[in-house]
Amino acid sequence: MFTLTLKNVVVNSLKHYEAKTLGAFNHSSCQYQYDDRTVCTAGAGMDQETLDKIKACGKNHTGVFTLDQDGLIETDFMNEISDLQGSHDSWAAALGGEKTERQETYKTKLDELHSKLSEFYPKE
Repeated sequence: MFTLTLKNVVVNSLKHYEAKTLGAFNHSSCQYQYDDRTVCTAGAGMDQETLDKIKACGKNHTGVFTLDQDGLIETDFMNEISDLQGSHDSWAAALGGEKTERQETYKTKLDELHSKLSEFYPKE
């Protein structure tokens, strides 16, 4: 089973944000991986094998809690990952001026988590 870590989610989400390959830049629905291979923030922390398994099971539109309950992933900091995912989904669903505001909210949360990674992983 794949372990979705907060560290992988945050570090890879920052890379995808800078490359503009997070789904919210171009999509209004929420998926772990889109047909154009862009990803959501939780999807950014997953390997391709896990993303393929999620899609094959018809779970590409479900929350991380569901993936965990269904045994597709396990996580180390579920609440933080889920909160960041919710912020990404809110950004993706927004229209007009709200989209920019929600993008800024997401980026602030992402940056805050990034600055606190050493608190989550003190022995690394």
